[in-house]
Amino acid sequence: MSTWIPFDKNHFPGIWITVLYQTELTLWGAGLLAAMDSTIFVSMVFFGGKLDLLRETSKRMLGTDGKGISDEEADKI
Repeated sequence: MSTWIPFDKNHFPGIWITVLYQTELTLWGAGLLAAMDSTIFVSMVFFGGKLDLLRETSKRMLGTDGKGISDEEADKI
């Protein structure tokens, strides 16, 4: 795959400038991808924990034996 750059990439020093430029962009892109993946993973764990807390609170409020609890007991939770 050929790329356009504003200097001669076939002769020295253009070859090394091109290599360094593409290496820098590759490392920048890899870092950005790692940061986005980490953010998504942390968000999923956070919301999963919130759903677990909601499930436990709902069990305590609604009861697990099929009977609900009174409003006063729900206010204490």
